[in-house]
Amino acid sequence: SQDKQMEDINVPGWYIPPKNAFSDTERRKWPSGFFNIGLSHGIPALLIVLCNAKKLNIYVDGQDECIQRIADFLMKFQIKDENGSYWGTHVSLEEYKNGSVLNKDTRDAWCYGTPGVAYSLLIAGKTLNNQSYIDCAVSGMKLASKRLYNIFSPSFCHGLSGVAYICNRFYEETNISDFKEAACKLVDDIIKFYNEEFPFGFKNIEESEGSTKYYDYVGLIDGTAGILLTILAIQNSKKTPWDCAFLLSEV
Repeated sequence: SQDKQMEDINVPGWYIPPKNAFSDTERRKWPSGFFNIGLSHGIPALLIVLCNAKKLNIYVDGQDECIQRIADFLMKFQIKDENGSYWGTHVSLEEYKNGSVLNKDTRDAWCYGTPGVAYSLLIAGKTLNNQSYIDCAVSGMKLASKRLYNIFSPSFCHGLSGVAYICNRFYEETNISDFKEAACKLVDDIIKFYNEEFPFGFKNIEESEGSTKYYDYVGLIDGTAGILLTILAIQNSKKTPWDCAFLLSEV
């Protein structure tokens, strides 16, 4: 988490220069580099790993400070509107210099957007006994569970299953009944996508450049396995460790 020099300023160690971007799209969109704040590829994942390590008594000097620094970064770069606060997908170098986010493109998913970020802040808040992190996470997730911005597939990664499962984890961690109700409602919405004529019962739905495409996937991230495990987890009390793959497991 130590700073590094970039142009004329010091930036956090999780700054990503264009040459290390995940995709050509990222390089084109953020030519000066960026900070990835998605759970699937960004700093919320690091935050959760550091918190889980501490719970398992794996600890090094400066770990709490690193947890706090990442959490404070996520707190600072929220997007605010008349409905509340939420998170985007990346913070550009220019936005970092200005101290606020201008690009409001996002989705309410596990991979990118509020659900993944909020969960990481919830875990950080409980790890450091920081109520402000917890309150921010709870309010953000309540908004995301209703808004469901840019969510149109039943799958886990960037679909309804991911949001439903995170709602259920919020309920388990906070005992706030709103989250259990939201999770159950989302399961009902997921089941509406089922079609016995599909090879695996569900299709993953992707939208790109104005077109909608449907894929038959059986896997955990984008396929039927992830959907069914989500439904089973929410409707039954038995716990299995499959959610470790998404950094959502109870430690």
